[in-house]
Amino acid sequence: MSLRVTLRERMMVVWAGEPWHGKSSKAILADVTAAEAAERVMPGAPTIWESTLHQLAWTEVVAARLAGGGGQIPAHGDWPAVADTTDAAWAATQESLKSARYALLAALEKAHEEDLFLQVPKSVTGEGGSSMTRAQTVAGLIDHDIYHMAQVAMLKKVMRSRGA
Repeated sequence: MSLRVTLRERMMVVWAGEPWHGKSSKAILADVTAAEAAERVMPGAPTIWESTLHQLAWTEVVAARLAGGGGQIPAHGDWPAVADTTDAAWAATQESLKSARYALLAALEKAHEEDLFLQVPKSVTGEGGSSMTRAQTVAGLIDHDIYHMAQVAMLKKVMRSRGA
């Protein structure tokens, strides 16, 4: 199996399948309400919403890096602020994450196998270099998503255990 197909399958399992480590991103977020997503459970910890926006931001960056972009930071910041906490805004945030993920999958489908072994430039100008290849960057995003979704799952448990 090619590296491209391996990465694609791994992303799909983590995002919407049945990963061995627990629930997928889709399953974890499926029943989260806007009020829960916006609640700050612990001082200094991100909300579910902030974590979702953070994952969205980095999904967009990785798609750009896969297409040959440099090591820029997310356009909307590393941890974008939540401006609107309505149900419609939460639904839109989740749809944006889904769309960004499918855009990344499309970019991966278009990538040539050999391009996955190219290093990601440190900047959008292409100057300098990085020790990370495009494939390692995609794999890192998968790990990043698992890490933050575990946090989201724990925040859900804490919130819901208080109401029990």
